Amino acid sequence: MRTSVENREGLKQIFKLAYQKDLLLHFRTNPVDSDTAMELVDIIGGYNNFDPAKIKDVMRAFRGQITGYEVGRECSPVIYVWLPYWTHQREDWEMLETGERIPEDELEGLKRSLTTCFKLALADEVQEVSTSVIRFWWD
Repeated sequence: MRTSVENREGLKQIFKLAYQKDLLLHFRTNPVDSDTAMELVDIIGGYNNFDPAKIKDVMRAFRGQITGYEVGRECSPVIYVWLPYWTHQREDWEMLETGERIPEDELEGLKRSLTTCFKLALADEVQEVSTSVIRFWWD
């Protein structure tokens, strides 16, 4: 998944209005790639325990292992991480053919690692929304 330049620029404007002008309290993007998510995290800036540098370090560590991120606001910063079931659902997949099913134990390990890393980045809430989506929220 790659986020188009046009969409990326539009999202950056929305985030500036939402966080710098405090105009939106409840919203989130559709899933975006790691690079776009990191740009949006920068726009959010420091917000209570939300530290952009720590969050971006976690995102860099998992680049290519996840499907994408939904970044937004539920009064405070929130990030939803989308996990792949198949290798071709990973964000940097370049092949044209269908990939292979990711083993359940590998997905569970990915969930544990993401949860540990985002908790170290001081996420206040962690919630498994579905088998393929984990929510991290900072107050």
